Amino acid sequence: MPIRDTEWMGINGFTWFVGIVESRFDPLKIGRVQVRCFGWHTQDKAKLPTNALPWAQVLMPAVSASISGIGNSPTGLTEGSWVVGFFMDGRRAQTPMILGSFHGVPGDDALSNQGFNDPFGVYPLDSGQPDTSPFAAGGDAYNDTQITKERIDNRLTNIPAARINKTTSVSYDQDDSVYEIPTWDQPELHSVTKPPLYPFNHVRTTESGHTFEIDDTDGARRIHEYHASGTNREIMDDGTRVTRIVGDDYEICLRDKNVVIYGSCNVTIAGDARIRVDGDMVQEVLGNYNLSVKGDMKVKIEGNQETEVLGSSVTQINTNDYRSVGADRFRGVGGAVTESYGSTHDYTALGNTTKIINGTMFVMSTGKMTQVSADNIDIGSGGAASIAGKTSFTAGSPGPTTIKGSRVDLNP
Repeated sequence: MPIRDTEWMGINGFTWFVGIVESRFDPLKIGRVQVRCFGWHTQDKAKLPTNALPWAQVLMPAVSASISGIGNSPTGLTEGSWVVGFFMDGRRAQTPMILGSFHGVPGDDALSNQGFNDPFGVYPLDSGQPDTSPFAAGGDAYNDTQITKERIDNRLTNIPAARINKTTSVSYDQDDSVYEIPTWDQPELHSVTKPPLYPFNHVRTTESGHTFEIDDTDGARRIHEYHASGTNREIMDDGTRVTRIVGDDYEICLRDKNVVIYGSCNVTIAGDARIRVDGDMVQEVLGNYNLSVKGDMKVKIEGNQETEVLGSSVTQINTNDYRSVGADRFRGVGGAVTESYGSTHDYTALGNTTKIINGTMFVMSTGKMTQVSADNIDIGSGGAASIAGKTSFTAGSPGPTTIKGSRVDLNP
């Protein structure tokens, strides 16, 4: 049985068209759009309203599977887009297929009440100007965009980093330059010194303002990702990466994470910071460690604390020092011990006190010295014992007084 030419797709030749998209709200959500085709459809919307136009499918590139949600979505055309395609059913012109869209220079604003126009009156945004993105046009057009102006204005400079503070009371001061507050700057945008050049910047921009750039401009190669909120990430020509987040930032890693930085690292937090480690924590500093706390510092250790200082240790406390030990305390000193008190020194022992001195012991008071015991006082010496007063000496007791010796001289 012979096949009629009207039943064989493509047998009648290639019937193509140029048209303008008037609707993209496909009830099937498969990327179809309604297109008014020049020469095939009237401009009079009273005779042929937008909702009566046939639904046109959009041809996808071969790198997109276009099946089961795999590949790129067929959404991208907007009302007012100029497209070219063909009718799969030939001259019947009821099954259009769109091959692609193309840029131009729109002459007039949209007339929403007429066909071949955006029925919402939104596009074109700027009549008389090329449809090409100003980011792709490059040069002054790039720097004149609102996004670029905001990025230039929002560039941060003179960001303070942590500094070393003087410890004059316990160490010698170094040169003043050591104690200056270091600062760093956000890198300057490439567009300030070398904006993109047409046609080397490949740009994709969405309706809300999301922008993606892959710039092949010689000497200014970049990859730039910009969110309409202002959050953006840019990789510059030398590989430098700059990320700016205008909202909150969350990073979640469900397994191990390793970070290595072969240069310096500055972290400045304008608000509070908390670090929690549920396991062990190890810190190793191969150089000097400088810690400065402007407010109070509290440390709680529920286990043991062990500190080993192989060099000297110097501590300066400008006001009171309170220490409490709930059990025994042991302190061993391999050399001499010097203690100096600027005021009263009170010592209380609720139990026994033992002092063993292997050398000479010298106790001197420039004022009155009193020793009182609620029980007996025993004073003994392995050698001679002398008690002398510079002016007078009195020894007495309400009870009996005993002085023993092989010889006692009361007034030698």
